[in-house]
Amino acid sequence: MTEPNRAPPRAARKRLGEVLVEQGVITGDQLEALLQRQRSGNGPRRRLGRMVVEEGFADDRGIAAALAASLRLPLLDLSRTRVDPAAARSIPRAMSERYGILVTANDGINPPNVAVIDPTDILAMDEMRMHLRRRDVHISVALEPELRRVLTRVWSVSEDSAAVHGLLDDFASNAVEVAPEETNDAVEDAPAVKLVDLLLGDAVSQGASDVHVETEREGVRVRFRVDGVLRDVMTAPKSAAASLISRLKILSGLDISERRRPQDGRARLSLAGRVVDTRVSTLPALWGEKVVMRILPQSEELPTLEQLGLDAPQLLLLRTAVRASQGLVLITGPTGAGKTSTLYAAIREITTPDKNLVTLEDPVEISLPGMTQVHVNVKAGLTFAAGLRSILRQDPDVILVGEIRDAETAEHAMAAAMTGHMVLSTLHTTSAVGAIARLADMGAESFMLAASLSLVVAQRLVRRVCRDCSAPAVPDDKTLTALGLAASDLPDTVRAGTGCDTCSGTGYRGRVGVYEMLPITPVIRSVLRSNGNEEQLSKAAENGGLRTLRTAALEKAANGSTTYEEVLRVTASDGLEDAPGDLAATVTWCPACSAGLTVDMQWCPQCAAPVGDVRCTSCNKSLQPLWRVCPWCRTPAPVPVTPAGPAPVSAAPASTDPASTEPASPAPASTEPASPAPASTAPASTAPASTAPASAAPEPKPAPPVDPVAEAAPTPVLSPPLQPSVAFQRRPEHPFPPPQHAPLPQRRG
Repeated sequence: MTEPNRAPPRAARKRLGEVLVEQGVITGDQLEALLQRQRSGNGPRRRLGRMVVEEGFADDRGIAAALAASLRLPLLDLSRTRVDPAAARSIPRAMSERYGILVTANDGINPPNVAVIDPTDILAMDEMRMHLRRRDVHISVALEPELRRVLTRVWSVSEDSAAVHGLLDDFASNAVEVAPEETNDAVEDAPAVKLVDLLLGDAVSQGASDVHVETEREGVRVRFRVDGVLRDVMTAPKSAAASLISRLKILSGLDISERRRPQDGRARLSLAGRVVDTRVSTLPALWGEKVVMRILPQSEELPTLEQLGLDAPQLLLLRTAVRASQGLVLITGPTGAGKTSTLYAAIREITTPDKNLVTLEDPVEISLPGMTQVHVNVKAGLTFAAGLRSILRQDPDVILVGEIRDAETAEHAMAAAMTGHMVLSTLHTTSAVGAIARLADMGAESFMLAASLSLVVAQRLVRRVCRDCSAPAVPDDKTLTALGLAASDLPDTVRAGTGCDTCSGTGYRGRVGVYEMLPITPVIRSVLRSNGNEEQLSKAAENGGLRTLRTAALEKAANGSTTYEEVLRVTASDGLEDAPGDLAATVTWCPACSAGLTVDMQWCPQCAAPVGDVRCTSCNKSLQPLWRVCPWCRTPAPVPVTPAGPAPVSAAPASTDPASTEPASPAPASTEPASPAPASTAPASTAPASTAPASAAPEPKPAPPVDPVAEAAPTPVLSPPLQPSVAFQRRPEHPFPPPQHAPLPQRRG
């Protein structure tokens, strides 16, 4: 049996900082600065190793390698190590997450195998041995991100099936609702309390932004929103609904007896080894109440401008705009696009003691130091417009308005930007140019827009490819067609996730932003002052080098950060304006052959199948796909025709007259039964224009009343299925030939 890897004697043990200095990872001065910051910091004590990584002095692998080399311990690669979930749960979850300890194997006979982040932590090593009741253990050093991911997987709800099933059995056998007075230690072991703690801890560990608890006909459905996409987690019996929802209400300070009206609350919880703030909303539904809990990040967890995904030119443009003394910066995008994170990152960039910063939000989600944050209260009369008027009397330098929702708020925001204040706000539009059009639709004057706006940013969030299962990949043909690309256009760096335990089989982990930035240049200002419309603004922006959201997302897909399928999912509505030429609207497919189509197509060019709703160009009434004429106004219907080719062979001699290129054949009218109309007996070839050159043709005399379509158009015949090279055009603007039957007798009287 191999000798266990024991820690060095207590007298010879070194601290983490000493090991890092000894191995040359950091210098002594850097260590002193980090220790001083660690002692002076507010809140929970931060780990030294984490601070070294955050400051950029070393990465996680460098720290782990230095510890392993100094203490002569093996460096364990957890991505290649099989972890026994039962062994990992042999020590408490809180202890594993607090100290960074993972038991990979423990059969009860041989010494347990334990992976740790910091083997120099004496207290953690002693407590681990006490819980395992073994002094002889095999200790290995692991990278912190890898160990945290394995802990998340081990303690997740899906993995911990035995505990979950036990709690659900308790619900089925003893369905007791939690009462308000039962919030003491006596109910801490209740099934509802245990299950809620397990669910919320798992949500935080997986990085979920929202927890959905939905009461349905047959049970309670629990889902997590991870990386912007909802995932099913578990289903509890219907008897657990009242207890789970009551427990969530108690945590949020809500009234558990009120089930007929929506309620909103907040809670601060200790989950997965850290303190998190949550915002809770309840909603009465058909089968019971639904609860959605938003997990809010702490201020120190907010990304900086460098971490948002901006490239160097975009980062410089945004920093220049927000550091100006005055102006209006707008962040646009749909709900969940990361607008608040961008606003917070921008305002933290300019938070200094010499500036008075005031925010007006609905609601205030994250508490930021160094500024005054105001919560909108519509019932009390504190709306965005009223709050903005009051803020202007508080001598502000920078104002953050959570959202511009009405004309009054827009007017006050633009007025503040023109009078020497920096204003940052958001709008719910799909593009940067659309934000300007939205303000104009609200009634904003063009001169105020031109004078106040400084930068408009449109953004989306795309999911990152999981690093643990990333592999070279080629998108499918549907995706490439919809994006207007070909397989030959793809670089060698295209990657996609194959699915692993780290990403829960999705192939994605984390998100990154894609941005479209429209600086208000003198050209844009001149278009605004001249009351230019959205099309003129778009043209001016394109001429100025605007890089659209679709283009920015495709660049991230090309370098392997995301996938082309994700680009199409996030920017599907933007392709109509972003892609050049006729490929701009290729966002749909033919239901028959799955060929790529544009939204204005009425027939598939590959299989000639009708798509969409064909309407008359005159009266706008719906037409059947095979109709050739509108039965209400007699306007020719748009039909597919083959592209123009060589002139058909004609029996008539060639002529320089353009009309002579038509087939010299009798007009269809000549085949009709005899009627009083003289045109029925005159062949089309007797027309003067078709028998004489244009240079010598005399002035034609007025012709008898002949149906003009009978002169030029053949009898419509249903054509065989169209070939792929089919072009679409409309028939000439003239009446359709009359039906081939005898005229009805005139009605008398």
